Amino acid sequence: VLERLPTGGKVLDLASGPGEPSVTLATRDAKAQITCTDFQPGMIEKAQIRASAAGVTNIGFDTTSADDLAKWNDNSFDAVTMSFGLMFVPDKAKCLYEIFRVLKPGGFAYVSVWKKLMFQTLAREVIEEVAGRTMP
Repeated sequence: VLERLPTGGKVLDLASGPGEPSVTLATRDAKAQITCTDFQPGMIEKAQIRASAAGVTNIGFDTTSADDLAKWNDNSFDAVTMSFGLMFVPDKAKCLYEIFRVLKPGGFAYVSVWKKLMFQTLAREVIEEVAGRTMP
């Protein structure tokens, strides 16, 4: 993620749970602006504790569902991460649309799941078609 992030870039981490990869990203790049989110307030509390213990100050926190990013404007983030969360999102199609919407042109989405999902294969094909390039 950091390899492709511009200096001072903004990252939205969805379904971060106890703060990963948010805290790691914030620790490794003090100039990056990380927004750590999760649907569960208890997970955000754990992420805040981890960030405080790591001494990072370039991280903000928000409780939100990954399929409702209405609080952020279009083209707001250089990267969006979602580690092992997509399979729990009620409206996966809306989630992927919202990720695309909040990404800046040329931005990257990094989404991982526990198992191969037919929906993920379709989503990748759609993203590649819209972006006009193959995803790494």
